[in-house]
Amino acid sequence: MDSNPLSVNALDLDRWADTLESRGVFPELMRRLLAQTPGVNNIDIRSREGTAAPGWDGTATSDGSSFLPEGELRFEFGTNQKSKSKADEDYDKRAEQIVGKSDEIFVFATPRNWAGAAEWAKQRSSENKFASVEAFDAHRLEGWLQSVPAVHLWMSELLGKPVSGARTLTSWWERLRRNCVIKVPTGLHTAGRHQEADKLLDLLVTSEKVLSIQAAWRNDTLAFLHAVLHEKSPAELERTMVVTDAVAWQYLAFQPRALILIPMFDNPDIGLAHDNGHRIVHVLDESEGVRSGDTTIHLPKIDRVEAAEELELAQVHYLKASRLSALARRGMGAFYRKISLDPARRRPGWVKDESIAKYLAALVLVGGWEDQNTKDREVISEFLELSYGEITRLLQQVQEEYPDDHPFARSGNRWCLVDPIDAANQLLLRLSPDNLKRWDQLVKRALLSDYELFTCNSTVQEGQERGGQASSWTLMTCVAKSLALIAQIANGERQELRQVQSQLRDIIGMLLTKVFSDNSSADLFRLNYVFPYIAEAQPLLFLTALEEDLRLSKPLLGNLVCSQSVVGWSSPNRLERVVAALQCLCWSNEYAARAALLIAELSKFDCSRSELENIADQFALAIVGHDRISIIGKADAQYIMERVFESCSKLFDLLVGRVLFRDFWPAHPFEPIYRDWVTCQIGSDDAEFTFRQKELLRVIVNFLHEHAHCWLSLLHLMERLEPCDRKFVLDEFKECFLSGRFDADQQFTFWSYLHSLVLDRCVRQRRQGSLSWGGYEALAALVKLLEPVADPRRYVWLFERAERLCVRGLVYQDEGFHETLWGEREAALSVTMREGGQSLRLLVDASPNAACIGECLAGLNLCPEALILSWFGDGSLNLRSAASSYVLHKARRDGVSWVIGVLEGNSLSPENRCSFVASLPCDEKILELVSGLEFELRIAFLQHVNVFEIDVQQRGCVLDELLEFGCVAQAVELLALMLSVGERPDVANIFRALSMLLVVVEHDRCIVFHNVVVELFSFLESVVPDHLDLPRFELLFSCHGYSIESLRALYRYFGHEPDCFAECVIAMEDTFHDEREDFEVQLRFNEIVRCWQIIPGLQVDGTVDSSFLIGWVETVYSRLVDYVSAEKSARYVGYVLASSPNGVDGMWPAEAVRSVIERMESSFVEEGFFIRRYNLDSSGTRRDYIGGVREWKLVNRYRQYSRQMSLRWPRTAALLARLADEYEIAARLEDMKAEENADQD
Repeated sequence: MDSNPLSVNALDLDRWADTLESRGVFPELMRRLLAQTPGVNNIDIRSREGTAAPGWDGTATSDGSSFLPEGELRFEFGTNQKSKSKADEDYDKRAEQIVGKSDEIFVFATPRNWAGAAEWAKQRSSENKFASVEAFDAHRLEGWLQSVPAVHLWMSELLGKPVSGARTLTSWWERLRRNCVIKVPTGLHTAGRHQEADKLLDLLVTSEKVLSIQAAWRNDTLAFLHAVLHEKSPAELERTMVVTDAVAWQYLAFQPRALILIPMFDNPDIGLAHDNGHRIVHVLDESEGVRSGDTTIHLPKIDRVEAAEELELAQVHYLKASRLSALARRGMGAFYRKISLDPARRRPGWVKDESIAKYLAALVLVGGWEDQNTKDREVISEFLELSYGEITRLLQQVQEEYPDDHPFARSGNRWCLVDPIDAANQLLLRLSPDNLKRWDQLVKRALLSDYELFTCNSTVQEGQERGGQASSWTLMTCVAKSLALIAQIANGERQELRQVQSQLRDIIGMLLTKVFSDNSSADLFRLNYVFPYIAEAQPLLFLTALEEDLRLSKPLLGNLVCSQSVVGWSSPNRLERVVAALQCLCWSNEYAARAALLIAELSKFDCSRSELENIADQFALAIVGHDRISIIGKADAQYIMERVFESCSKLFDLLVGRVLFRDFWPAHPFEPIYRDWVTCQIGSDDAEFTFRQKELLRVIVNFLHEHAHCWLSLLHLMERLEPCDRKFVLDEFKECFLSGRFDADQQFTFWSYLHSLVLDRCVRQRRQGSLSWGGYEALAALVKLLEPVADPRRYVWLFERAERLCVRGLVYQDEGFHETLWGEREAALSVTMREGGQSLRLLVDASPNAACIGECLAGLNLCPEALILSWFGDGSLNLRSAASSYVLHKARRDGVSWVIGVLEGNSLSPENRCSFVASLPCDEKILELVSGLEFELRIAFLQHVNVFEIDVQQRGCVLDELLEFGCVAQAVELLALMLSVGERPDVANIFRALSMLLVVVEHDRCIVFHNVVVELFSFLESVVPDHLDLPRFELLFSCHGYSIESLRALYRYFGHEPDCFAECVIAMEDTFHDEREDFEVQLRFNEIVRCWQIIPGLQVDGTVDSSFLIGWVETVYSRLVDYVSAEKSARYVGYVLASSPNGVDGMWPAEAVRSVIERMESSFVEEGFFIRRYNLDSSGTRRDYIGGVREWKLVNRYRQYSRQMSLRWPRTAALLARLADEYEIAARLEDMKAEENADQD
């Protein structure tokens, strides 16, 4: 290897010194030489421009070697043509700074050929300024490089003279990456492999054995090794070599400096390299068999989320990054072939093998299936006319022969195409006539085969069989997606694919005919989910089928609106998939306009609000686009909008903001999965959108001229319009008004809203200073013109919240504002009252703040009091609110004498007298007055008392009255208020209130807020945890549906009183009937037991009293034996035992519980114990693609406990082993689910 003519020599270094690159890279060469030379440490080399800074260019400490003297080395570097001049300059500069003689060694290094270097060093050394002086030129560096092959290889590669048979791992990686269309980040290969990376680094430090790294593709293992070393150990990366022949291996194995060698040829002399201190890392693919051992690292598939994030950091669009990361999971070789710059590399070997290509071509039409689904196997076997065993052997053969790049991958329980588009491109021409003939049968069997319909409440999930003899959801979706895939590949002028195109049209035509001719809609329900793929496959046929159905008097599509969903598609919005199919077509110039119209047409059905909003969102998205302008042309967009407004008027209010301002849900629209309709334009075309906005605004205004009642939808958006557009809208609105198209109610509604805009602008201008708003003057003039001067409702605005008002130029914080506002309100009420009682009634009825009007009326000296009090008996909520507010403020103003006068008069009916008293304020004098009234009036007052008005000193007395008269809701609210401000009410009153509330909640749980009751129990737990009544109330309220947080008092009580617990169980059994209320109470009691928290016999130190626990269990059993079945009794005991803490030995359950389990020998106890613990451990959520990480931890924990308990507590050990087995099943299912989901596009 040292004689290789391609390796770098002194002449190469001398030539390289003439380049600009050498100035920055030469220090790096020196750093690597020092780092790879034994006995050198404390290396500090300035690289790149750092050599121009003051100080030494480099320093190091040497123990002495064949190339370096022993001592403290101080370096100066130079690439100048005049090496001696540069050396003299550097030497003189350093020598001037020395007093006496330095013990450091001066070293000058240059990549130039310098014939006098040795003589110069000898002469300078004789001056005795330094311990010694050394000079390295190109010839001396060549010798040094020969002794450090890792650096020699790196330098050779840098200068374009790679060495035959070996290369650095960095060079290998750069070559792989520069042949790709994207700059692949190193982190892609460590995504989700962090444990394996840590293990690799640990083994490189601690183990002297040969390491092995295995993955599906050998290059993936090399890239992983490079990524780990690049990030965590750059020094190790510098000495890592990829060796491809025995000669290079022999040479490198004899080098004294330890290297990391990666053999990429057969039968390397591992012993030779190992004996000379080198580390060996084998990189393996799956074809070399699964290796085992402590020094073998098996690489899992990369994590999809992390990989996508890495690609996004490399400037790959997030959608493409997601698809590419899924492809890399399915096959890393296919990923690199997909992004390769070399077209020749994109033709894999399995295409050239005729014996397998014909079968692979047929499987492209299938796309994917569930390996364990019997029906899937049957369908595929019939389609290929091969047994399923032959098919799997064929796929395994392909994987063995092409391990780095196979077309089908096993993902969990699924077989799926690694890269569907690539496979179809490569294989579609290999389809046989027989395959095409059987294609329609495949589609029928996969998409239309009968299966049981499940509602959206079904527990069956996507990926499971849809019935005992049904094909899988995977097969159904993959076959449907393959229709779209084949449509894309066969689309074009390729004559040889005309038959495929024709067959595809026939198949889609058959499907749509069957769907829309089946009055039962069974096929419609089945195909609903795959409509987007059918639409993508044959857009014209799909659009025509929908248009013809919607022209019918009873379209079949309407059945989707009220239908139950089928398994796999559990969205409550069944039209969503039809909308998604049409949305997919909106990416096509040819079909977008028709598809958008059909989206709007779907609103004619009796849709829910969420369905209508989804339709409006997707229609607006089609018309104006989201992150790009719509591909629908300007004229077509206007025409579509006009048609939709006329034929789908219910969409108008929803569409105005959506099309003018893109006020729709910002989810990314459904895209075609294979068609290349999607444009590459990223980002919003603001100018184009602004132009379209103006055109659509004209369409909206034209519609409003004919439908004047809809103007408010546009007026609500006035402030967001551009000034010129705002002026246009106001002018058109004015014209509509002047032409007499508004009735009185519409005029008031529009005036009221526009007047509020003017008010808001005035308030903001006064608070924030000058605010430019084009068209404000025109708006103010229009408001004045529009004002309904004869309508008493024109004063409504005066009675809104004062903070929002501007009155005669004054706003809320201005001096004199409140007096001015009161004057305006008084004047308005005076005018209205002069116009008669009906006018006042109209004003109050129209006001959103009727209580304010009542308050203002109470402040007037003259007002129609009899009329106001009569409103108590009116059906209008506003009138009653105004009357109540009037009484409240009148009583505060005029006092008890006015109240007595009204009560002593005969103007109020008995019902109105109660309402009158209920409206009174709660002050000391009123309380005294009410205490002397008849019972009905006192009840009315207490039932409506505002607890926040009660003086602190009066709260106790009022609480007593509330409890005395049974006003439980107000009593509980007052108790909660007292607790919130730090008061400590009498515990007896709390229990009294809870006792009364318990009677009421049996009929009306909404009488008080749930959290108020919970707060009361939390207080009781904190102050009287041992109160005798607390457990009973916790039990009763919990059984009535209140989620008391801890129930600790109840569990403590039951734990000390087994007889009482047993009595409760018996009572629940005795009271259980078929009535729903009894059934729900028993369910809640069962839940209390299943969630048991404090095990009987628990001591202060956390241990469990074994004898007490055994006695508790025996007592419960003896009491229940004649009343409750042995099975149910044992399960209850099992639930309780599962609340055990860890034992003294740190294992769960505690020793006392283990003893009880062994002593009882009851399978029912163990079943209850098992259920409770399994449910407790299984709660919680998990991240996407994480798999069964949590379950595997539980498996390991319970297996360890089981092994350690097996001798002394065998039944407990068996129970824990069962838990571990169940969690292992769950872990494998979660792993499989995560694997399948992560591999999907």
